Amino acid sequence: LMTRCLPGDRFQINFIGGEPLLYPEIIDEIANYAFQLAEKNELALRLSVITNGTRLFDSHALDILIKNKR
Repeated sequence: LMTRCLPGDRFQINFIGGEPLLYPEIIDEIANYAFQLAEKNELALRLSVITNGTRLFDSHALDILIKNKR
């Protein structure tokens, strides 16, 4: 889908459903790939994670969220 956007367009990926922070490594991998594509295609990318908050005390999950806040 990102390749259909024009340079300067905005693109958003939302991680929702269940508890996305159960697998923070997947969020990290998708985020890294998406940011690479966004940079290549000159897009403004925003990531959003909707969580019930139970995993916010997991330092590994929190580190991944902070790392991908760009």
